[in-house]
Amino acid sequence: MTIYICRKMTIEFVGFLQPRLLLVSLSHRLWMPGGWDHVQKRRARKEYIQNGRQRHNDADKAQLRQDGPRDGVRLQDGQVSLLKARDGSESAASPSRREKPSKIDPFRDVIDMKLEASCKAMAIYGFIRTLGYSGGYGLVRNYCRAAAAEAARVATMRFETAPGRQAQVDWKEDMTLRMRDGTPARFNVFLMVLGFSRAKYIEMTLDKTQPTLMRCMLDAIIYFGGSPAEVLFDNMKTVADRSQGEFGQGKVNSAFAAFAKDCLFEPMLCKAMHPYTKGKAEDLAKLMERLRPYDGEFSSLEELNSIVRRLLEGLNSEASQATGRKPSEALLAERPLLRMPDADAARRHHLDVPAMRKVSREALVTFEGCKYSVMPKMIGKTVELTARDGTLTISLGNEIVSTHRITGKRWNFDKQDYIAIMKSKAYRDVPDDQVERVAESNLRIYDQLGAM
Repeated sequence: MTIYICRKMTIEFVGFLQPRLLLVSLSHRLWMPGGWDHVQKRRARKEYIQNGRQRHNDADKAQLRQDGPRDGVRLQDGQVSLLKARDGSESAASPSRREKPSKIDPFRDVIDMKLEASCKAMAIYGFIRTLGYSGGYGLVRNYCRAAAAEAARVATMRFETAPGRQAQVDWKEDMTLRMRDGTPARFNVFLMVLGFSRAKYIEMTLDKTQPTLMRCMLDAIIYFGGSPAEVLFDNMKTVADRSQGEFGQGKVNSAFAAFAKDCLFEPMLCKAMHPYTKGKAEDLAKLMERLRPYDGEFSSLEELNSIVRRLLEGLNSEASQATGRKPSEALLAERPLLRMPDADAARRHHLDVPAMRKVSREALVTFEGCKYSVMPKMIGKTVELTARDGTLTISLGNEIVSTHRITGKRWNFDKQDYIAIMKSKAYRDVPDDQVERVAESNLRIYDQLGAM
């Protein structure tokens, strides 16, 4: 019985025909026009390929019998085979496949240079296309990944500096611990370490502005007993106008350069995206995790600052893993080579300079990214801001308008200032006791938002 098989066979027949797939396939080809000729051609092509391989193998065997075995080649069981190395690879004497040139080859030097400048693969791809590159983005991406993997395998050389030669500075940024009442305390830790003695200085701060950096550096210089010849910085915006490695050499901003000159050290910028060049400061930053167990164990920022000070003394009293010496003892040998600047003059010239601010329509002035209140009668006037010992003094001429504790919170209202602001606007005709209750409620909300 003749069965006609349709090409568009429905899925219901697949299970039935599965054991007979070979028969169905052959029958399908035989019933097609020229089906038998197609089968014959495939069979002839297969025999031709097998015969060709056999002829080549016979010729190789004959050559081996005539000339003797070559390195890396042997005759085994009548077949020519390559010797294998112990790791499973072909013998070094075996002929290797010649690599084809890649479209990316003429641009390797350019790509390497741009990778040194911390450019991304897509940016490099767009750049070399302007130079005539005609390949795809995938080649560039794979090359950049391989280069990054190779750079990660390069060993980092530890280097030591002479006494009094160098210090490194960094920040442990945006740490958060909670007080006993659950209020979050967000802060930063200034880090400075001397290269020779590994003597350390840390200080808790609420911001990372340039005045704060200068103040911490002065405190560290006094703590160490002098300045080293040079101080290595990351490319922080408070120090550098242009990063090292970005369009050439880095550039220290003029205000910080003047501060460094008065403090008798030369500011140096490490290369961008190369943190190992300031590894001593990076190691010190990791040690700040020792503050984590104090989460929920303090009641105020002053108490937290005392914890940080105790950590500082402990770090300088334990032996350094790199040198085997206590930093506090090694500092005694390094201190005579440090140079002590006129700290009071540096403070007057760079830190005690009052800032001028115009009072906004909300009766607020901005200092180091935070807002502080004044009485509403000062709106529109230009006042003088002076920060000293954690206190912000706001003055108009010789008159002190307001004083605030520098907290780092986004909003800082004095209660009397806030009540005066409310009465000057929507609460002008509201009884004083009701205004005071609303003010206290609003100020609690501001405190919660300012700490977030």
